[in-house]
Amino acid sequence: VWQKVVEDLSEEPFKDWPLEGPRTVLWLSRELAKLGTGVVARHHTWKHENGQQDEAHLCQLHEILSEILEMLGCVDQLHLPNLAGVEVLARHLQYVEHEVKKKQDAKRGGDTGSEHFLARSKRSGGALISPDLIKWVADRASRDSAILKEQRKAAEERALARAPKK
Repeated sequence: VWQKVVEDLSEEPFKDWPLEGPRTVLWLSRELAKLGTGVVARHHTWKHENGQQDEAHLCQLHEILSEILEMLGCVDQLHLPNLAGVEVLARHLQYVEHEVKKKQDAKRGGDTGSEHFLARSKRSGGALISPDLIKWVADRASRDSAILKEQRKAAEERALARAPKK
């Protein structure tokens, strides 16, 4: 059923789109359709692949978000990529997968870079995270880091200027 929902999806441009960053719903919907299961069924696979327990907060959140996304597409038959609320839902879903992926990578000893050699996309733990979103987040984090670095340097220079001269 999810594959049928995705067939008809498209993304309309909005000049006044209220959210920052790339729109990810269409990408996420298509990736989920490639798996050949429903969104909720994919949640159970994701949970198993990542060793998540039913009572774990992020696992519960992932299941709720998956169920809502599937209902909005399959039952309510909404045109998902053009709804800001669905974009928020998709970002939360991707954030949960990102957080669990970080924990799984830490357990495995970190990122080995093997996916570059093997020409595979980075999907450890089965995480579905839009490449455009990853790039946007990385660019924002880099910009914020540069600003903080400049602020620290300026504070150090002010402290040196105020220090008594010997």
